[in-house]
Amino acid sequence: MSLNKINESVYILEGAVNISVILGDEGALVIDTGLGDSGARKVRRWLDGNGIRPCAIINTHSHADHFGGNAFLLKKYPELQVFAPAIEDAFIKYPVLEPVFLFGAEPPESLKTGFLMSPPSKVDEIIEPGSFEICGLNLTFVPLPGHSFNQMGVIFEDVFFSADALFVEDLIEKYGILYFVDFEKSIETLEKLKEYRGLKFIPGHRRIEGDVVDVINKNLRHFESVKSTVQKCLTHANPIRCAFEKFGIPKNPVNRALSLVSIKATLRALNVDFFELI
Repeated sequence: MSLNKINESVYILEGAVNISVILGDEGALVIDTGLGDSGARKVRRWLDGNGIRPCAIINTHSHADHFGGNAFLLKKYPELQVFAPAIEDAFIKYPVLEPVFLFGAEPPESLKTGFLMSPPSKVDEIIEPGSFEICGLNLTFVPLPGHSFNQMGVIFEDVFFSADALFVEDLIEKYGILYFVDFEKSIETLEKLKEYRGLKFIPGHRRIEGDVVDVINKNLRHFESVKSTVQKCLTHANPIRCAFEKFGIPKNPVNRALSLVSIKATLRALNVDFFELI
């Protein structure tokens, strides 16, 4: 098993969630660790097979599919330093906060799933926007809020690890409505990404083929479509049910809970009081 080589220092394990590895003089820096142990185990085997020790983990944000392998790697390498953005760090240390946030109260067992709750992980240091050195590597952290409260992208040389700030077209079609906590900040983040069009983008899911600006514009059109759909549903007797039907949201608690957050964020952008609709 091997990781895909992006350049002399950057490698990626591509899967449902991309796990990235940057090689430096002090060891390997792992960016996001996937959902559960599977991806992290493959990365560990690759590192061990090449005689490389990891020196740190960066979690771009606190969704379970981006820090789910932390616990596995920390068990093997307890000395690893873990870096994450503020606010996101709390969810990583206390994963139950994610289903609590989605439900707004003590969550039902149906939301305490592996997709929403990974094993807890320590966070040693908060990352802030700007330049920083980790494992002897010169990195730049770029705020990418919208998908989560304080998501952070990572730039190393000519590679931009853009986390879940944008998605390729087939994933947009698959989910019907992307997940986001802030509609306006999601738009601002997408527009900001255009400034980095000369870099190689490594998103959290899949690979980008072709011009990244085309992908960004498809994401922007998705947000406009979501806004239009939610606005049209306001004329229905049950706007929330209408939105679920228009977006084709599966009737399971996890999908409904995630989609409801995006719908609420869109209503806020439309200056509509959600509580008046229920």
